[in-house]
Amino acid sequence: MRPEKAHYYRICNCCVIKYDDHCPVRINQCVGIYNIPPSKFFLFLLMYRCLSTALYVLLGYQQFFNALGLSFQISWLYHVPVIAYPLTFILSCVLCFAIGITLIIALWSIMKGETSVEAQDHEIYEKVALSRGETFINSYDFGKMQNLKLFFNIGPMYTLFIPFHILPYTNGRSWAQREGFERHRRVRRGEELTDDEIDENNL
Repeated sequence: MRPEKAHYYRICNCCVIKYDDHCPVRINQCVGIYNIPPSKFFLFLLMYRCLSTALYVLLGYQQFFNALGLSFQISWLYHVPVIAYPLTFILSCVLCFAIGITLIIALWSIMKGETSVEAQDHEIYEKVALSRGETFINSYDFGKMQNLKLFFNIGPMYTLFIPFHILPYTNGRSWAQREGFERHRRVRRGEELTDDEIDENNL
């Protein structure tokens, strides 16, 4: 039996538990339960990059106007060449915007309690349920804050300050579901998408 939240990926020719997506650049393999920690660190990297570029823009806009000659300060008092500073400033603005959008999309998916491939499935389930006048409910969605805690594996609040090792709540083969939910609500038996149908929708 295939475990819950597992998907077969034809290029890697394997079944991945908690399959999210295939990353051909950073890790050159499928992102699943066994390499979720790098995904957490990647999110932290996005946060730090977004924060650092935002601070660069907020604290350096006066120097930017000065480098363009739009301020009353005539002389350039910094070691950075005048031509280089506007370029780095504009680059920081672009990076902050692009990375910020990526970070928001990733966090929103986590807060909804779904992976990238599940988000595509749920869009189809919502349309099918809506056509019957029903509302689709994700059985793995515990609410935004609880979903974040489960993804980042946060235990009691004191573990945020004391680096205790917290074991995951799941063994990867069975996942916590909302109370009273054995499966997604408003998805009837036989309507679940197979991996072949998911591949066809992605092509």
